[in-house]
Amino acid sequence: MDTKINENPLDDHDFLHNEITISMAVKSLMFLSATKPKVFFHGLTRDCKYEFKEGCCPDDINRLEEYIGYTLAEDYKQFLQYTNGMEFSPFVASPLFDVESVYQARAIFDQYPTNFLVIGSCCDGAFNIMIKLDGNSDACMYFHEIGSEYLGHINCNFTTFFNRFVMTHGSPFWEWGTKSTQIEAIVS
Repeated sequence: MDTKINENPLDDHDFLHNEITISMAVKSLMFLSATKPKVFFHGLTRDCKYEFKEGCCPDDINRLEEYIGYTLAEDYKQFLQYTNGMEFSPFVASPLFDVESVYQARAIFDQYPTNFLVIGSCCDGAFNIMIKLDGNSDACMYFHEIGSEYLGHINCNFTTFFNRFVMTHGSPFWEWGTKSTQIEAIVS
């Protein structure tokens, strides 16, 4: 995937009239990260950086799909092709995992139903971020607070989740009183 950071993707004013895509969001974050941005976080203005990895090739994504036995949501596959994982830096431990870490999480968190895939964590590992792999890709995002018996349904697709997660700089936005958050029991 073409992920040049020397061109400002925000110069394309058509983005104001179009749906935000993974491509647009990642390219914009890469550009912003190169400009040494600051964020207002927990009452302080802090330096901010987004850390990206080289994107996955289609073969890596195909191998992951074969391993888990499900097809990944298209927008999540696009994310992996643009950047194989992403971290907020330097002060937030809320990564979206690279493919190798997804494999590791699959082995570690084997209590989850097989149709859920851990793709990241939030708040220093207090929450796992998951995609439900079968069913409606427009409402496939879930979270699990470690120690809880329930999965929380974030009720959005990966693109919407990604944009909200970035806007809140890796904070658990789903806890912010949204009526669309639903709790479901873990069934193994």
